[in-house]
Amino acid sequence: MKWNIDDAYKVLRKDTALKSIIKHTGKFDPIPNKNLYTSLLTSVVSQQLSTKAADTIYGRFENLFPVNFPAPEILLRLDNEQLR
Repeated sequence: MKWNIDDAYKVLRKDTALKSIIKHTGKFDPIPNKNLYTSLLTSVVSQQLSTKAADTIYGRFENLFPVNFPAPEILLRLDNEQLR
């Protein structure tokens, strides 16, 4: 099943706190053609880090994968030690 942003909002609105936030802030309008999967991965890496450190760490992370793309099916096969 392929999800789109409207499908995600239907699920998110079931949570009362998120429903209130969505009502207050409006819908997020993702940039067309931006890879949301990659954006999520870079966001996780960059939390609580300087931008330079996050860029370095994410570059090392990408190097674990063929053609530097962290395909989900390959990511799931990595163990914690490889990810460290």
